[in-house]
Amino acid sequence: MKPKSQILLRCAEALCGLAVFFLALYLWRLMFLWTPADARKFNSEEAWFMLLFVAPGLGVAIGSSLQAAYRWVWPTALVLVSAVAAVRLGLGFLLFFRYTGHASSLPAVYLYLILILVTVLASLVFAFIELVLRFAKRREEQMAGLGGAKNKDAGS
Repeated sequence: MKPKSQILLRCAEALCGLAVFFLALYLWRLMFLWTPADARKFNSEEAWFMLLFVAPGLGVAIGSSLQAAYRWVWPTALVLVSAVAAVRLGLGFLLFFRYTGHASSLPAVYLYLILILVTVLASLVFAFIELVLRFAKRREEQMAGLGGAKNKDAGS
């Protein structure tokens, strides 16, 4: 993979991760605003409900940003676990919006699910590339170490 395309794909991964978080927040806001204004209150129960919907998106955003910025491999696990929870919630959003008659919100849900898929694929691709590069570098070091040992023995 060319270095320029790697940089663009890393930026896309980080942006898609952040978009997943903000779309989860937007979809929660839509559901919060359905209640009448006089009955709408933001208390501890609503805060837990918001955390339930926003936390998987936040996990995807943090994992993809860490992986894009620092080229670590372990954030892939965070992205995968968070993406599973986010897809579960996305399918719940899809069913909820479809069967309550709010079809105007369905494109945002479809975009949410597509962005999760793109983020997970980019995360897996970069984890694979990083692991291949690490093992290739380690192999070169081992080969250089073996070659140095042979030359040292031959010189004595």
